[in-house]
Amino acid sequence: MSMDRLTSEKKIDMSLPVDHASASAIVSKVRVVDHAEVFTSEREISQMLDLVGHECERLESRFLEPACGTGNFLAEVLLRKFASIASKKDLTGAEIERNTLLAVTSLYGIEILNDNLLKCRRRLLNITSVFLNEILGQSFDPRLLKSAEKVLELNIIQGDALSMQYVGDSKGPIIFAEWAFIGDLNLKRRDFTFGHLIEFQEIAAEGLFSDLGDNVYIPSPVSDYPVVNYLELTDAY
Repeated sequence: MSMDRLTSEKKIDMSLPVDHASASAIVSKVRVVDHAEVFTSEREISQMLDLVGHECERLESRFLEPACGTGNFLAEVLLRKFASIASKKDLTGAEIERNTLLAVTSLYGIEILNDNLLKCRRRLLNITSVFLNEILGQSFDPRLLKSAEKVLELNIIQGDALSMQYVGDSKGPIIFAEWAFIGDLNLKRRDFTFGHLIEFQEIAAEGLFSDLGDNVYIPSPVSDYPVVNYLELTDAY
């Protein structure tokens, strides 16, 4: 199967802006003044991600875009991760499903404007849907897309990365979910505040990474959830 950037997103719901053709365009002067909204071009995004190309191919590597807009950076990362999955010819259907969700769980975004936020989530979900249909046809479990949708709801949030606070309907410090597969079928979720994730402080006692030096910070989760089957995230959360 030729990925060809998932046919350049041609099968994605085009009622949503893909933003490749207009990535460098200014939406409106008001939004530029109020929110500094300017989209990065596809060429620049590709060149920047090429600098860490090996990380884009690692499904476990997490990416955070603190001003994600409609998802230009995150979409390109997801396309590269999916291309990495497609290049492995010996994967079973179940392994492809698991790896697909693993790739989705690795993406995080913060966006201050609600319309951009919703477009970003839907765009990443559409890319996921296109990939699954191209590589598995209709044989994948439909609950997988529901789980991907739930992950994107929790990973792509409306907030202000500078203040590290939610904006819109939610209030308080930004919280992100960490997802970790336990075995082949189960996911473990732990929530961390964004501020704690980027904070740096010394550990008083020796810890797991004490051999790396004295200045290692291990954040504590604010919530810890039971392990659940990765196809049942919608019901669990």
